[in-house]
Amino acid sequence: MELVKDTTKDDLRRMCKSVLDDVCDGVLITEENKDEWVTENNGKEVGEYVEDMDWIGRNVYDERYVLNFDCELIEIQLMVAGGGPSIWVHCSANSVEVHGYWGGDHVKVDAFYEDGLGVWGYYNDLIIFERLR
Repeated sequence: MELVKDTTKDDLRRMCKSVLDDVCDGVLITEENKDEWVTENNGKEVGEYVEDMDWIGRNVYDERYVLNFDCELIEIQLMVAGGGPSIWVHCSANSVEVHGYWGGDHVKVDAFYEDGLGVWGYYNDLIIFERLR
């Protein structure tokens, strides 16, 4: 029996799906990931969800804003991986797409979502605040 080996496209799809799940569902702190998310300073515990700012601060390397003529946010594009695979998250008010690029491979996973992690809400509030200044 021959073993089927995963391709880089399979790996890329898995990475993109993981990012999509984080954005749509939020990140629950568990025993397995507590070393990554729980510090003495943040007061978080196992069983709580990671806040949008913590996830953004740890995962986002670059940001692109798509605004309409009235300077309302239409979409935020976040680079969450680069160097090996490049992964971009495109969030709008009711959907998210995750685009992954690695060599010649391209993967897109998407979903209609409720902003479980709070990414859209965070950036939308940021744009409104900047417009009011």
